[in-house]
This record gives sequence, C-alpha cells and structure tokens, in this order.
Amino acid sequence: MTNDELIEYYTDLLILQYRTQEKAPEHIRALIRSMMIFEVMEEVARAYDIETAVGVQLDIIGVYQGIDRVVTGVSFTRDYFGFAKYGDSAPFTFFPFAKYGEDPGDVQFRSYKEAEQSLFTLNDEEFRTIIKLKIGQNSSNYSAADIDNFIADFFGDQAIFNDRLDMTISYIFDESVERLVTIALSENLIPKPAAVGLSVSFTSDINNIFGFKKYGEPAPDFVVGFSKYGETPIGGMAKYG
Repeated sequence: MTNDELIEYYTDLLILQYRTQEKAPEHIRALIRSMMIFEVMEEVARAYDIETAVGVQLDIIGVYQGIDRVVTGVSFTRDYFGFAKYGDSAPFTFFPFAKYGEDPGDVQFRSYKEAEQSLFTLNDEEFRTIIKLKIGQNSSNYSAADIDNFIADFFGDQAIFNDRLDMTISYIFDESVERLVTIALSENLIPKPAAVGLSVSFTSDINNIFGFKKYGEPAPDFVVGFSKYGETPIGGMAKYG
C-alpha cells in the first residue's frame, strides 16, 4: 500500500455526517501525513541504534564517538574473498565462493590497494564493540570499582582486573578475546587512569591460572598451584601481552 492509498484509507473511515464537510477529510489527511512524517523520524532514529546499525550507519556512529573502523598498529590473519584475472597470481590469499548453507566465517572483500597497506578494517561486530568501549570510556570515572564493572560488562568472566595498589593495574584476559583486546589496546580503549602503569596478559584457561601467594594469605579462586607427581595438570601460565 502506497502512502497516498494509506491516507485515503483512513480518510474513508470518517463517519457519514462528516464526509460531506469539506474540511473534515482534509483535516484527517493532514493528521495522517504528520503521523507518517513522525514514523520516518522514528525509522531514522532506529537506523542509528548501536545494537542494530550496520555498515555506513555504524561508520556515522563512529564519527560521533571519534573512532574509526580502520585501525593501525595491529596485525592479524584474516581470510579474504576476491577475484583475480585469469592466469594472474593473486597478490594475497583468496577464498572462493562458499557452498549454499556453509558458514562463510570471518571473510571479507579486500581491494588491491589494501594489500599494500598496514591497516586492519574491523567488521561490523568488532566495530560495534569498539564503539561501545569508546562510549563506556567517555562515561567512566576510572575508579577501581568503575573499571571493574566496566570490564565485567564487556568481557564477563573472560577478564580479571587487579588494582595492585602501587600506581599500577593489570588485566588478565582469556585468549578467546585476544584479537578484540589487542584492537582495543591499539585504540587506547582499555581503561587506565592517568599516570597509572598498565600490564595485560592472556591465558588459555582464565579459571585456572598457575600462580603464587604470600604465606598465610588466601589465594584468588582462579589461581592453582603445583600439581602432585602423576596428576594431570590444569590451567597454565598467563602470558604477557
């Protein structure tokens, strides 16, 4: 149904005694037109919802937050879909069409120009998370409690924050979020108060990390010690990022 048809549909709902009055139908038409304009405004607002925006919409949100989809200073392996001329060698690894029903995974188009640049373009989900980190950073007061809540909101049980009480803080992240954390670090989006030292490490099992404690003090729940001879060890060392 077109807009004009929709307007006439509601105009035809006028009861009989008003249909013969010249201004009554025009009044209804004017009301419906204004409501349709309001709906357009609502659609525009929904288009820039951080949870549902995609592509260029996310790019515009990024502009308002002062964050760009293209990041520098990071190096990741990513699969690219592309074409090459018959008989020519591709300047980088190409992946062909996926079969119907197959999951294409994290595959993007790549231009020839990108092959010569030291840049990394975020996909929509990565960019969405980075924008959220920027928004959270802009509203943070950088207290230990605020940072702890901030990290819990974004990384849940995949991160551990520690205030060392010596003007340094540390983070331990699960390796499953290593790429995202590395991108966030390159954009200075991991919370750190001014003049406070920062260390970041990654582990393959964040719930079981080998560590030491001071004599007589309780160990954190995630720390495990030496295993007994013959036992299967659990966890591992956290590696410095």
